[in-house]
Amino acid sequence: LFGVDVYYLDLTLVNMPGNSSGVARYSTGYLLGKNEGELFSMAYGTSILDIPWETRKDGTREPMEETEVVMYIVPEPNPNNLEALPVRVKMDGDIRRMQYWPDDGKFEVFEDCMNFHVIDEMNNKIVEGYGTRQSGFRIGEFDPSQGGCG
Repeated sequence: LFGVDVYYLDLTLVNMPGNSSGVARYSTGYLLGKNEGELFSMAYGTSILDIPWETRKDGTREPMEETEVVMYIVPEPNPNNLEALPVRVKMDGDIRRMQYWPDDGKFEVFEDCMNFHVIDEMNNKIVEGYGTRQSGFRIGEFDPSQGGCG
């Protein structure tokens, strides 16, 4: 990307309806190059609202076996105002899952270790990797009097 070999990717998509701090939804992400100072930030990308999940018989949610997102990234700093480039991230394969229930069981979190395929859409280059996809869902109804988020 932009002539740099990237070795680390981080992406966070969050949806917190009713959040008492006022931030209901956000996305953030970055990539690091192999050399010091090679940093890329996400300008925009796939919305959390576009990520599907399965609803189980008990009404709780679970992430799909495969997930795909697109990050549009720019170098940081970006003094030449280069346009954001698309990077597609496909997550699939055998899932090794850890589950936990934080905040006294008010949330269910899935931490899935799986295959990652990072695709530079401009050059059609694919980097195969392994990583962790974390998905968390509120259990039950949100009570705003307790603070936090829905």
